[in-house]
Amino acid sequence: NIQEGIPARDGHFEIDERVEAIKRKLAALDGHCDDLDRPRDEILRTHFTLSLILGETEADARRKYDAFDPDRSASPGTRANGKGGILTASVEKAIDYYQAMVDAGIDYFLVQLEATDTETIELLGREVMPRISRGS
Repeated sequence: NIQEGIPARDGHFEIDERVEAIKRKLAALDGHCDDLDRPRDEILRTHFTLSLILGETEADARRKYDAFDPDRSASPGTRANGKGGILTASVEKAIDYYQAMVDAGIDYFLVQLEATDTETIELLGREVMPRISRGS
């Protein structure tokens, strides 16, 4: 599982900065595979998002982020990381982000969501993921 290791700043994140971090980590993984004479395609390249808040627009997502109390989360990781572990995005930014990760070499995503945030769940499933594809 590959993570950028870059905390979000007030829920905001820079796509390019995160994608470059992933590319560096995937290149290191490829190097280890080569050193061990292991085929690179034997490794499922996964990416984990600790907590995601989506809105139709950046302003919608920001309002949800501002109202969210990570101490009330069911996730121990979200409680421990507070708002620094939350990615907040509009639908369009989330599409750009996850597509950039696919283009960088990520095969599979794990995204942790708050069960009470049905809007994020619906936006991710109906608007974001259907628009992500290999080879875009």
